[in-house]
Amino acid sequence: MRTDGPPSPDDPARDMDRAARLLATRGHDPALLPGTIARAENVSALAVLFAKMRDMALCGVDAGIASRTLGLLLSQASDHILARAARIVEGGMDRPPRGFCLVVLGSEGRREQFFATDQDNGLILAARDDPDAGEGTGVAAFAREFIAALTAIGFPPCENRVMIDNPDWRKTLEDWKETVDDVVREPDGPGILVLSLLADARPVAGDAALCDGLAAHLRRRVADSPVTLGYMAREALRFPPPLGFFNTLAVERSGPDKGGLDIKKGGIFALVQGLRTMALEQRLTAAGTPERLAALATMGLFSTSLAEKLAAAYTFLQTLRVRFQAQAIRQGQTPRNTIFPDSLGDLERDRLKGSLRIVAEFQELLYTRYGLHLFP
Repeated sequence: MRTDGPPSPDDPARDMDRAARLLATRGHDPALLPGTIARAENVSALAVLFAKMRDMALCGVDAGIASRTLGLLLSQASDHILARAARIVEGGMDRPPRGFCLVVLGSEGRREQFFATDQDNGLILAARDDPDAGEGTGVAAFAREFIAALTAIGFPPCENRVMIDNPDWRKTLEDWKETVDDVVREPDGPGILVLSLLADARPVAGDAALCDGLAAHLRRRVADSPVTLGYMAREALRFPPPLGFFNTLAVERSGPDKGGLDIKKGGIFALVQGLRTMALEQRLTAAGTPERLAALATMGLFSTSLAEKLAAAYTFLQTLRVRFQAQAIRQGQTPRNTIFPDSLGDLERDRLKGSLRIVAEFQELLYTRYGLHLFP
């Protein structure tokens, strides 16, 4: 169904410029960060700048900067830190690796990272490492030292070990293509997770052409496989929105999160995964969730009304998420994805319920579109 007026995200560059000017008036100028990061001589200096980046983000939340814009600003600064960390690690090696692309995955790849984002990264190699390389040389040594550096800087390690010091996440381009082909031939839960992460891959250091080559191969192979698309769509239905009977919110009834709900699992994930699946089906190069939604709407895959509702729901859920994460940091707690509806006003609670109903409607659309009644 083609529409005449699909929504599109605001101009990111314009919004980022406005946000940067606002932050600069409050003592946090994002324009100064790239140069300062480039001059950092060691990991300790980068750790100081990482803390300043987090302070900037907290200031942005207080200033009411839109979650999407704040995510882009954080991503921009984070990219510089990762690239500089890679150069520092290379400079300390006897023989650093050559011919590689360091990529960020997941929310970092989509430029949608906030306070609770952990490390998700991979390495695409032009050729296999030298098996006779010494302890201080080669890809394995670089990967080990790079992850240690990121952890020291302040980036939390990935609990699922999606990091380049895990050999499963550093491969040659041809091996990565073979991994994609293997999953497409026999899709399963772990394989679909790998495809989902790779679909968001974005280069931050090294030869970007390696990332481009993998992305093009992944789009082509997945788009040509209805079964794989179905398995990916099914993941978006894994967590139903936390809505109870009589227009209530289903919150935790006991434990440390009593009265809370996981806004990522219960709402954001379904939108991210579902739109990622549809973008792959259409072979879109857009990586951010708002950009994917806008492109899909332009192609007529949503009514104008539904596209606008999806965009509003995604923005609101992310806004609540980042606000509660900022609050946790100020209270000396680890930021997570739990929000507490009772601390919201009546209007925001109603908006939360409405946003979660839109998520449920989107899941129903995916269920029908990909024939998920046929899947086990």
